[in-house]
Amino acid sequence: MKTKQLVASEEVYDFLKVIWPDYETDSNYENLCVMVYTLSDPDCVRWLSENMEFGDEKQLSLLNKKYSWGYGDELPEWLKSPKHRLLLISELLERNLR
Repeated sequence: MKTKQLVASEEVYDFLKVIWPDYETDSNYENLCVMVYTLSDPDCVRWLSENMEFGDEKQLSLLNKKYSWGYGDELPEWLKSPKHRLLLISELLERNLR
């Protein structure tokens, strides 16, 4: 069986899991709607940045260990592109709407 290649680097998913710890496994349609809505918002990066401090503590600790990232630091540049965020949305929908 062929595994589908992810659209983003591991780092991007690690950051998203701070806000949504079950990002890769959540199949609740309400939660998916929130993820899609947030990722499609032009202020997505600002919103994510402002809400990182309220995210999952274990994931925040992982970001610090793996990427030397602390609250207030920049999010991955990759997330700033609307096209890249649309790729994440497409991936979410493809994985969960079968």
